[in-house]
Formats: sequence, structure tokens, C-alpha cells
Amino acid sequence: MRLVSAHIAFVAGLVSCLAMPIANVRAQSPSFIGGRTIQLTISSGSPPFASSGAYRFLPSATDSSYASVPIAGQISVSFGTHTYAKTGPNTAQLSFTDSIVGTTTADCTFSTENSGTYVLSGVSFPGSSQTGTFFLYSGTAPVSVAGLNIIVTVTSGAAPFATNGYFQFLPSLSGTVYTLIGRIGVADSSGTFYYNQNSTMTGIISFTDSISGAGFSSQLSFDSETTGTVFLRQTVGSGYQTGTFVIAPPGAVVAWGNNTYGQSDVPVTAQSGVTAIAAGVYHSVVLKNDGSVVVWGRNDYGQTNVPVTAQNGVKAIAAGYSHTVALKSNGTVVAWGYNGLGQTNVPTAAQSGVAAIAAGNYYTLALKSNGMVLAWGGNTYGESIVPAEAQSGVTAVAGAWTHTVAVKTNGAVVAWGAGITNSGIFPNYGQSIVPVVAQSEVTAVAAGTAHTAALKINGMVVAWGAGTNNTGFTPYTGQSIVPVAAQNGVMAVAAGYYYTLALKTNGTVIAWGANDFGQTTVPVAAQNGVTAISARYSHTLALVGSGLLQPVTLNARQSGNELVLSWPTTAIGFKLQSALNLMPGAAWLDLTNVPVIVGTQFTVSNTATGGSKFFRLKKP
Repeated sequence: MRLVSAHIAFVAGLVSCLAMPIANVRAQSPSFIGGRTIQLTISSGSPPFASSGAYRFLPSATDSSYASVPIAGQISVSFGTHTYAKTGPNTAQLSFTDSIVGTTTADCTFSTENSGTYVLSGVSFPGSSQTGTFFLYSGTAPVSVAGLNIIVTVTSGAAPFATNGYFQFLPSLSGTVYTLIGRIGVADSSGTFYYNQNSTMTGIISFTDSISGAGFSSQLSFDSETTGTVFLRQTVGSGYQTGTFVIAPPGAVVAWGNNTYGQSDVPVTAQSGVTAIAAGVYHSVVLKNDGSVVVWGRNDYGQTNVPVTAQNGVKAIAAGYSHTVALKSNGTVVAWGYNGLGQTNVPTAAQSGVAAIAAGNYYTLALKSNGMVLAWGGNTYGESIVPAEAQSGVTAVAGAWTHTVAVKTNGAVVAWGAGITNSGIFPNYGQSIVPVVAQSEVTAVAAGTAHTAALKINGMVVAWGAGTNNTGFTPYTGQSIVPVAAQNGVMAVAAGYYYTLALKTNGTVIAWGANDFGQTTVPVAAQNGVTAISARYSHTLALVGSGLLQPVTLNARQSGNELVLSWPTTAIGFKLQSALNLMPGAAWLDLTNVPVIVGTQFTVSNTATGGSKFFRLKKP
């Protein structure tokens, strides 16, 4: 038996949201609420119930337990057991024993299948009641959380859990290992976990933690495919934690800072499957895993209008002030947008054999596969006149406003254009005077308006030019004063006009320098799991996870006289096919066996035996 595993692209993501049944005014109350998050907004109340506020009721999908999570107002966390009964076409009764208010009963009247009003009365507290409205969420839980970035904002908790703050839960791409990165009162930890999609709308993560130990489970209730509420509890004991979460799929872009032209408003198409990012002055560019380019933001010169030639087969991108550049997989360069200085007129030498690209504000750079740098467009300060030492043996290149930087194969940095002197008068702030520390063992460079940053092979960032002091006034915003956190463990650098970024090997982003648009205030979504960073003027892009397509491995094992085939549950949408031979024109037929989920694998068993067959995974 020979196993054939096709390297067909797959996107690890969430299963499609299930459509709700068509509304029926005669039968709107659900028969079952297990796993559905119910958000209640209080209209009035009396002790011991709140008179205002909002909270979420999280009934477990697997048993009668529940948790109450506060959203607004003076609402306390509680938990207990419940029963639910449909009492009529549009009514239902929810009875529960609560850890705070004792035995209570809620009578619900449904105006639609997802919303209505309720009256909550306390059997243990005669005369007490609460009224309000409610809404039932129906988000779809993922089949697997492997490789996803789960960002949890803590609403409340008790020892040994935090009472506030947030953390990021990072399951490995395969296996059961995870890392928890804590922020604001939550400690870092690690351990092993098991995830189970235990209903259409809920998932359970059971884990053994390096700090809290074993016996913990976290119920995720999904409002949508990527957001919801979490209730984490201790199997033995009273420890718990409540909060909300956001799941960032692999290859999602996070943007912050200046948003004058919408350059920081990430479109849906850039929220998954992205493999590369580039920030222009007022526009943003991403490369998708299908080789297409997505651009948004200012479009005064057509810089966001992707030409047909850049809608597929692209492998790298760059952005300048008002122009965009793409490198095709065949080694040719495509450029569009503002062309006042010829920056989009691709020379013949850049129409083949190009290995990498970069863009200055008004000029374009191409690094040939033979190590030679090409430059065209604006040349006010000699930024497009490539010196002899950059005409061979170059491994990386970066451009900015008026100076260009390159890394040689020997690890030395070469810089030209503005800043070859340090007059202290714009734009000459010594950004092209390479210090001794950057004349060896450099692996990457970034260019700002009047400063340069280099990444050493030991993970340390070195910066020079403007901002070696910090008066708080541009260009002296401290962008060249490297913080301690960026002096080790860094894997990438980026530079904006008057600020600098470093991406750590643990997926966190360090930013320093000007912050007039919030460009160095790293948001929660970009504080872990980041794989790439980019900056130009005063907005910042980060790539969370990797949208790189991974080949799907089809595994096979013998079980008695049968062949058992399996593949990861993260590979959604694949079909298993078989053929009798691999001769040209082989007929591949879809197997009709319905796969079952075993752990983190789709599994097909009882595969027909008999003659030799070949198997593959195919995504339509």
C-alpha cells in the first residue's frame, strides 16, 4: 500500500457559522439552551438582585452547571446548577440554585428566537425580583484551537486566578503543549491541554498548568466564530475566573496609530491568511497566502488599486509614500501609484532575477538574486545612487525618506543618501554614518526618517541617527535609544518616522520613540503571537500568527484488515480521494466515508481493502 499526500494549500480556520432556523412565531422559545451564551440587561430589580447592569449567563453544554459573568453595573460573579424547560411556543422557565442568591426562577418570553424579556424571582427571597431583556448568542465553536491565539480579558476571579488583567493562551500547532502569556496581574505559565468542541457553540479546554497545577477546565462560549465568554474553573475547590475572549486566526493583521485615511482599519480580507505586511505613509499593504495583494488607506494616486498583474503570483510587497510595489514569484517587479519621480517605472534590470524589494518614500529598491541592489525614482540626497559596495554581496535592503541601508553577506551595514554627515539640520542626522557595532554580525536593517536600526545575530538591536537623545521634540524622540527589552531576543526590526519597533522571539512587540498617534502603544492583540512588524510614518502593522499555507499530512495505519487514514482537524474543507493507480490521467474519486473526529484528527476507518489503492487529500 502506498500513501500519497498531496501538498494542497489549506487554511486553518473556524468552521462556518451554522444558520439559525427560520423564525416561527408559534415556536420561538428554544427547546435547549446548553452552550448558548445569554446576555441579560437589567431594567429593574430589588435586593438581593441588582437594579441595573448587564451580565452573561453561561450554561454548560455537558451538564447542568453554569456561571454568571458580569458585563456592566454592580453584578457579582456566581455559579451553580440549573434546569431549563420550554413552557410554551414563546415562553420558557429557567430554574437554578445560585452560589450567591440561592434558589431563583426566571420566566422568559421570546419576541424572536434569540431575544425577549424575563422576570427573575427569588424563592429564597420572597418579594425580590429582577426584570429586563435578554439575547441568546449562537456563535460557532472551532473544531480545533491548535495554532490559534486566544486573547482573554479577565472580568473577575478568585485565587489562584487573577481578578483582572488579560492573558493570551497559545496552543501549539500540533500536540498538546501551550504557553500562557500574562499581562497586568496574570502570571506567565505553560503546560499541556486538551480541547473538545463539546457543542456547536462551546468548547472546553482542560489543562495542566505549570503554576496552578492540574484539574482545571475552561468553558468557551462563542458569541461569534472568533469572540465570546470564558468561565475557567477548578475541578476541585472554588477557584474560578471569568472573562471575554477573542480568537485571532493565523495570519491576522493588527494595525494601530495614525488612522487619518483609514490605514489602520483592517479589512476582513486581511484578518486571516496573511503572509507579509508593509506600511506606507498613509496606506497599508498585505500579501495573502494565495499570492494576491490587499491594499487599503489613502488612494489619491491609485496606490490601493491593485493591478491585474499583482492579483496573483506575488511573493513580496513594499510600500512608499503613495506608491506600492510587488515582487512576483517569477522574479519580476510590479509597481503602481504615484509616479512623479519615476518610482513606478520598473527598469529592465528589475524585470527578472529579483529576490527582494523595498521602498523609500519616493523611490524603489530591488535586490537581485546575485546580491546587487537596484534603485530608481527620487534622488534628492543620492538615495538612489547605489555605491560600489552595494552592487554585490548584499543580503537585505531598506529604504526610508532620503537614505538607504543594505546588509552585506559579511554582516556589515552600508548606508547612503542623507545622513552621511551629522549637521543636525534636517535630514542630516548621521543616519548613514554606520557605527562600529553595526559593521559586523548584522542580519537585518530598518530605516526611519532620520535614523537607522540594525538587528545583530545575537538578537540585539542597534540604532543611530536622530533620537540618540530625547527632548520630546521631533526628531529627538528617543527612537535611537534602545530599551533593555530590545537588547536581546529580537528577531525583526522596523522603523517609522520617529519611532522604532522590535519583534521578540516570544512573539511580543517592543516599541519606543514618538507616540503622537499612539503608534508605540502596542495593543493587546499585538502583545503576543506576532510573526512580523512594519512601520512607515506614524501607523504600525503587526502580523499575528502565520498565514503561510502548510502541507497537510495524510497519515495511515493498519487496523486488522482495514486501513485507517487520518489528518488534522485544522485542515477544514479537504476531501479524501483514492485512485487505483498513478498513471497519467489517473481517476481520483471522492471517498464516501464520513470522517469522525478522534482527538485532533479527522479519521476514516473501514476503508475498502482489496486491490492496491493510492490516497490523497484534495481541497476543492
